[in-house]
Amino acid sequence: NYLIKCLNFSSYLELGVATGSSWKQVDCPFKIGVDIELVETLRRQLNPPLPSPPDAITHLFPLTSTDDFFAKWRSKNKKIDIIYIDALHEKEQVKRDFFNSINILSNNGVIILHDINPLDEEGTNQNISGDTFAFWIELCDNNNNNFYTFKPPRDRSQFIGANDASHEDTVGIYTHNKELKKSLKKEYQHNLDHSFTFFDENREKYIKDRQVDFKTLVDLIKNR
Repeated sequence: NYLIKCLNFSSYLELGVATGSSWKQVDCPFKIGVDIELVETLRRQLNPPLPSPPDAITHLFPLTSTDDFFAKWRSKNKKIDIIYIDALHEKEQVKRDFFNSINILSNNGVIILHDINPLDEEGTNQNISGDTFAFWIELCDNNNNNFYTFKPPRDRSQFIGANDASHEDTVGIYTHNKELKKSLKKEYQHNLDHSFTFFDENREKYIKDRQVDFKTLVDLIKNR
């Protein structure tokens, strides 16, 4: 919400809505969330409640895969200011979601990647964070610039519950511009070590050294 307000963003896309814990907190004029299925608890909590199945839910929550969503959305020729990726926690799928997101991102838009910093090997279970961290390694090693990390204060996190100590809510941030899009590498070196052991030993390089606060992040985006 801070980014949306400070940068006057007007559109938000969330890939992987699940229970809607993040989506419900976002205050933006246009919001759309994509998931294979809409959890019934979220349907009931919407205000006003949406009937099942309503036309509106197709607009707000396309019940489809992220790949199919992007295939259909391109024809709309509508750009999105901020995109939050938290769908299937699998490296190759996250990679597709990321590059598909870039194609519909506004010129000064932002992509937020969840699940890049699993706390331990157990956290690499696909139901928790999967191997999303491996894609973050590739992005950082092959493109270097314009990739940052941010860790919100736990009591103000829009990504997990304030008292949930079992999850890590550091997110990866990509700040966009036209020139960067031209140079962004889609084909990566294949000799990179994607193991959790490697990531854990180099966590400072991929997470801590790239960490910025909100003000710095906003300034970076405004001054591109």
